[in-house]
Amino acid sequence: MGCCASELEERTQKVAEVTEDHKDPLDIVVNIVEAKGVPDCDTNGINGKEEQKADTFCQFFIAEDAEGKHIVSNKERTPYRLNTPEPKWSCHRRLHGKYNKEKRMYLVMDLYDFDTYSKPDLIGGTVVDITDIESGKTITSDIHFYGSNQKDMQKKAKKSGQKCTVTFQTFTGKKWPTKKTFFFIRHGESKWNEAEHQILKEGKVLGGVTTMAKGRDHPLNYIGIQQAYDLNKRWKEKNNDKPELGPTPTEEDIEKFVNADKVLSSPLTRALQTCLIGLEGHKTLTDKGVRLHRQLREVKNRIGWDALGKETGEKIPVRIASCLTEEAKARAEELKDLTPEEVKKLTSVEIDLNDTFSHWWDPDRDTKSEISERITDIMHTLRYCDEETIICTGHSLFFREICRAYIGGGHKTIPQKLGKKEKKEREVIKKQQKTKEYNGWAATEFPQALIKRKLNNGACLMANFDFSSDQPEKWEIASAKLMFGSKFKSEKKVYI
Repeated sequence: MGCCASELEERTQKVAEVTEDHKDPLDIVVNIVEAKGVPDCDTNGINGKEEQKADTFCQFFIAEDAEGKHIVSNKERTPYRLNTPEPKWSCHRRLHGKYNKEKRMYLVMDLYDFDTYSKPDLIGGTVVDITDIESGKTITSDIHFYGSNQKDMQKKAKKSGQKCTVTFQTFTGKKWPTKKTFFFIRHGESKWNEAEHQILKEGKVLGGVTTMAKGRDHPLNYIGIQQAYDLNKRWKEKNNDKPELGPTPTEEDIEKFVNADKVLSSPLTRALQTCLIGLEGHKTLTDKGVRLHRQLREVKNRIGWDALGKETGEKIPVRIASCLTEEAKARAEELKDLTPEEVKKLTSVEIDLNDTFSHWWDPDRDTKSEISERITDIMHTLRYCDEETIICTGHSLFFREICRAYIGGGHKTIPQKLGKKEKKEREVIKKQQKTKEYNGWAATEFPQALIKRKLNNGACLMANFDFSSDQPEKWEIASAKLMFGSKFKSEKKVYI
């Protein structure tokens, strides 16, 4: 992760001096789609035995000159992607400011290699005149290498025989819906949850810990599969049972779920299994399939082996089918209907593997900065898409973090540890979050429970988001409901 422990290298830049000519509002949404052909950047590799691929992120902004030196917008950056020459982001961010419309507009995109223990190293970049580019058009631009490692990057690129490029889109004047509804579905009970049950209720500490440590990316157990089938039955019957807390969903709420425009899922096995079983027969899943998104994965804590992925890309659907088949054989009596034909039918829907072709999980514990960045990334993805109603299958801790961030508004991205300025900003944001005040609906019992408690396995939460502000820190969950008789999980904890 980094050719050297250098300072953050940047082209010589300065914020353009605001004059009377800079009176025109600048407001562009940029989608950094992907990069290709990024050269190896880790010269030492693992234990010094082999070179590693770059852990690439892209920093981007608008400048008023072809050299990209005079900045007229805020700077944004994508999340970094571990160890891959072809990072995929689909990272949407809003760039805004004041500019002189008599001048050209240039999008500056710089690629960096992220390093946990030192500052990122500049790989290279490109400056593209976007003044007359059609809104929404997909553009690919060549990356030019510069910085302290320029010669090394050029040499490696020549050796690979592949051009280094970045692909992006810009949206000018496009209006996205400002009121959106998201349905967050927690996965059914997994082998990991089963181990927690062994420790809590049966006192089998050794057996539970052994199960937890046995592997990663634990699939659904037979109870979790039954819970997913039960969720499927409840929404198809348009179950309107009164939830444990909060208002009862209306017929309109249920119709929103039934007619949802898009389905997203965490790539972790238990979540995708729940999606395929729980939403079987849903028109959108049948017609459009499901798109995986790495940011929907579970939060990784100290012992969170279940938050670690096992497969990438095309091997993910294979694992889904294999785990369902294995559990069906082991629990033939309880899962009589989960036949090989049923497994084949469930896994035959289109699965968009999206950003899972590289290492999509974090092997270390998720820091507050990383969780904050993940929330920011997925919420910008949801904000800047055309669909108004989206179903997301995922995990209790991450969904709770979303509720904590957007109930009452005020979410700000906590910067990664990149320098003194970011460190100071990070501490200010953390302090603001700890002293957050809740008013109106956000201060009542139900939203406060969403902030503090976990959804039960197979539960479904409807969250109505208000994106009417251009400022992401003012986005908020305006209201929420537990759907189809869903409940919270008991508040007992496992201590190991």
